[in-house]
Amino acid sequence: MVIGSGGKTINEIRDSTNVEDITIEDDGSIFITGKGGTAQKAKEIIFNMTREYMPGEKYEGEVTRLMDFGAFVKIGGNAEGLVHVSEIAPFRVERVETYLKEGMKVPVAVKEIDDKGRINLSIKASDPNFFTKKEETPKPAFKKRF
Repeated sequence: MVIGSGGKTINEIRDSTNVEDITIEDDGSIFITGKGGTAQKAKEIIFNMTREYMPGEKYEGEVTRLMDFGAFVKIGGNAEGLVHVSEIAPFRVERVETYLKEGMKVPVAVKEIDDKGRINLSIKASDPNFFTKKEETPKPAFKKRF
């Protein structure tokens, strides 16, 4: 993952941080050489790419997509999880878009990692007071034409 196809990912890390060298050993050990904080920047990028998320951990994430059943929230370099509509607030939320917008920063807690490796997140578990109940506009009723 860190090397990428043809070394693309590792070269992007080198270029964006200006480190002198990144070496990955056969056992997975990574050695980074740099000056003036460049090695630390590269380490943070690599750590965020390879980190394992655990239930109970809390993060600030960014809403990337809204769905009828919830919202996808980015929490790391390339990690994204789902906040189900029932996990947005401690009260019933009828419409996700009433509370969340793409690009919005929200506090999330990792609820679980399912057997397929998907990350399930919760806003209400991270901060139950993040949202206050809003008066939601009712959906238009279905009209039957005769």
